[in-house]
Amino acid sequence: MSHRLHSRCSGAGPAVILLHGLFGAGGNLGALGRHLAAGNTVYAPDLPGHGRSDWCSAYSLGAMAETLVRWMDAQGLARAHIVGHSLGGKVAMQLALSYPDRLDSLVVADIAPVSYSGRHDAVFAALQAVALDRVASRSQAQQIMQRFLQEAGVIEFLLASLRRDQQGVYDWMFDRQGLQRDYPALLAAPAPVHTGGALQAIDSGAGQGIGKGIGEDIGEDIGEDIDSGIRRGIDNESGSPGVSQSGHMPAAGRASAGGDRSACWEGPTLFLKGADSDYIGPQHLPVIGKMFPRSEVVTLEHSGHWLHVQQPALFNACVADFQAAQQPAVAREGVAPVDVDNK
Repeated sequence: MSHRLHSRCSGAGPAVILLHGLFGAGGNLGALGRHLAAGNTVYAPDLPGHGRSDWCSAYSLGAMAETLVRWMDAQGLARAHIVGHSLGGKVAMQLALSYPDRLDSLVVADIAPVSYSGRHDAVFAALQAVALDRVASRSQAQQIMQRFLQEAGVIEFLLASLRRDQQGVYDWMFDRQGLQRDYPALLAAPAPVHTGGALQAIDSGAGQGIGKGIGEDIGEDIGEDIDSGIRRGIDNESGSPGVSQSGHMPAAGRASAGGDRSACWEGPTLFLKGADSDYIGPQHLPVIGKMFPRSEVVTLEHSGHWLHVQQPALFNACVADFQAAQQPAVAREGVAPVDVDNK
């Protein structure tokens, strides 16, 4: 059975694909998408098991990358600029390593090509508690989650993926059980080889995902709601962080990357790190340089793992400047942008 990715497309010009993180949806990088759509065709798919994309029998970085390539084929995209945040960054790196001729450039936001230890036990416990209690309101779900999670921003982020079914019971749009089952595979480092077959969609009713039978309660831009939730949580906890309007990458944040070019992707690559995040550290620079020898690492001050939310202007400028440097200038006057849903 073929696996269906739901996606949103806007703009006109070279293809750019935005990949969101764990528990997110295609609209998570919506601010970046709007910024890039002035001169690019921007695609924002929901990753397998997320948003309105199909649920699957198994999840891994290799299988997600292969499914994404098949989706690109269906869209008629031979190549694209890829931007990925967190889990989306890992899938993007896997795509570059397994299908090197399908990328024009790569931007990876706050994740390294390494294996990580688990850090979502409390999140999974909160998600399960909400599902088991069959909650009838968002406020009830929020109260349950507060028993497991202290960060208001994280709770708001997750609640944006809570949707009501035809019986009035709320449940998660993403494949909670499947993602928890295969969580170790998603924590793994991207591998420089093909890792197996594409994800197989589950054809049972439950496998189609909570998002398939909800009707009017599903918004068009799930990811936008998620990012709004993160902002509310951040603002409530510490106030809005300062946002630099400059598109210049801070020199103090640069790190040179070089190394052995075996098992690597040699295309232009930008790693963006949140200064207050530990997802990319000094210990990761050698492997970044080895696997992505044409890369640079840039640090965005006053931001953590959600750097695209906490420093949106600087984040957008860094990505746009980097991608513009990879392609010749093309006059696009008179080209009307489009805005369509792809199923």
